[in-house]
Amino acid sequence: KAQEVFLGGQALGFLKEDDPDELRQIFLDLCYLITEPFALPLDPLKHSLPTNPFMSSNGEYDWGKSDLPQRVARQGALMISQFRFRTPPQEVIFIDRKLGGTFTFLNRLGAVINARPLLESYLEPL
Repeated sequence: KAQEVFLGGQALGFLKEDDPDELRQIFLDLCYLITEPFALPLDPLKHSLPTNPFMSSNGEYDWGKSDLPQRVARQGALMISQFRFRTPPQEVIFIDRKLGGTFTFLNRLGAVINARPLLESYLEPL
């Protein structure tokens, strides 16, 4: 899956083919953070990954308790500094701002929703 994220990052212009592994990992970590509310809940008996403390077993993400906006901001700042202030692709700048605003808004509302079905309704099967 990480390789698919890297290829997508290259296709969108975030990554370059010769970027070092350290930068790729920073990008991957940011992608995982951004998609955290849409992830499938993990069964701790079947997975060695840490469970998401903001996700219920039925997939509801507690935006009010989550510190996701702050974690994304920290990881984004790390990415900007480590990427030597490389300009992000112009097409995604406004999407990034909209996502950040939406995440902060849901956090302030204290929303508890299962967002995965909403996202899936807009995705094409691979």
